[in-house]
Amino acid sequence: MKCKVCGTWLPLGTQECPNCGWKINDQHGDTNSTQQTRKKSKKWLLGIFLFIVMIVGLVNYLPSFVDHYRFIDFEKHTFEELLDNGYNEDPVLLKVIEKRDNVKKYFDDILDFDCVYTKSSALAGRKYIDLISFVVSGEKDGITYYLSYRFDKNGENTSQTLGFDYYTNVGIHEKLDLQTDSQIIHSLAEYIQVNDADDLLKQAYQVFKKNDDHMYEGRITIGNKDICIDENELVDSQVSYHINGSISCNN
Repeated sequence: MKCKVCGTWLPLGTQECPNCGWKINDQHGDTNSTQQTRKKSKKWLLGIFLFIVMIVGLVNYLPSFVDHYRFIDFEKHTFEELLDNGYNEDPVLLKVIEKRDNVKKYFDDILDFDCVYTKSSALAGRKYIDLISFVVSGEKDGITYYLSYRFDKNGENTSQTLGFDYYTNVGIHEKLDLQTDSQIIHSLAEYIQVNDADDLLKQAYQVFKKNDDHMYEGRITIGNKDICIDENELVDSQVSYHINGSISCNN
C-alpha cells in the first residue's frame, strides 16, 4: 500500500510511514471527516431545495394574497359622502360625477322617464379611491331600465351595462319575447355604443333553458360583451315571473 501523505510504498503490516511518519490508523479519522463533509453537503442541498420551494409557493400565492387584502383599509361610500369627507377636489371623483350627471340628464331629457334614480359607491382609502361605480335608472310602463358604469382608481371606465327589470304573468319560456320598449333598448344601446342589441338578445334566447325548478336563463359571451336574460318564477306572489336582462361591455 502507499502512504496517503507522501506516496511512499509501505510493506504489509506497517503501522507508520518511515518517510513522513503518517500513522495508518489515522485513515479512520479521515473516513469520518469525509462522511461528516458529505452529511453537511446533503443538509445544504436540502436547505437550498426547501428555499426554492418556499419562493415558488410565495410567488404563486402572493397575487391572491395581495388581491384579498388590497382593500382591507378601504371603506365604502357614496359620492356625496366622499365630497363631504375631503374628496371634493379629487379629479377622479369629479370626472366620474360629471359622467353620472350626463347620464342622468340623458335619462331625464332624451328618454323622458317619469322618475329617474341614481346610486353610487366607491371604496375610499388613505390616499385614493377605487372600484368606483354608479347606476342611473328610470321607470316606464312598469319596467325599470338602467345604465351602470364601473371605473378604476385612475377614472378609466372598465365596464358599462345596459339592463332592464320587470314583473309579468307571461314568462319568456312561454313566448320568446320581451315586454320591453324596443326604442328605449335601442337608445340605451347606442348610448353605450352597442349597435347589435337585438341580435345579442336573440342569441341569448337561443340558449335560454331551465336552470332549476324556478328559474330559466340564457347567458352568452361574445367578444367583450356578456349578455344575460333571467326569468325567476315567483311563488306565493300576485305576479308569476320576475324578468331581468343585461348587456355588459368590458373595456
